[in-house]
Amino acid sequence: MRALAVFLLFPSIACAQTCGAWSAAVSEEEEGPVMLAAVCVGAGTTESNLFLKCGPEGQLNLRFLPAAALDFPPGDGGDFSSLLRLSVDGEAFDRPAHYEAMDGAMVSEVPLAGPLVDRLKAGKALTVAYPETAFKPLALPLTGSKAAIDKLAAACTGS
Repeated sequence: MRALAVFLLFPSIACAQTCGAWSAAVSEEEEGPVMLAAVCVGAGTTESNLFLKCGPEGQLNLRFLPAAALDFPPGDGGDFSSLLRLSVDGEAFDRPAHYEAMDGAMVSEVPLAGPLVDRLKAGKALTVAYPETAFKPLALPLTGSKAAIDKLAAACTGS
């Protein structure tokens, strides 16, 4: 079901993306065409996805869709919120995140011009964790992240 949600919500990325490397492409969403930078790991019910898109001024909207097999978030999910810890090559960045049931995504805002985005573009490995939960940290590659995030940033800033 979650794979179908990813395909329906992000069809051009879902079709074009190869897990294990970052990509950037325009996806047709409810609000129209949107540039996304994305990476995934796994396949089928074990596939987890991380999407970045333009957020409010100077921010990126980060959307993490954990694999259906991970049974996340805990409980019924409804109003679930948790600390999101993104670690790039061992350096941790904590952000508040909340669950959006319609997309099955944990969502957070990240400053476009800041140390986390700089590290995402320069690092080798990313770990996504929710330390306040039993969710086991998930490793995602950063292969191709610089080109994908630069392409997204150009779309966000109009440059």
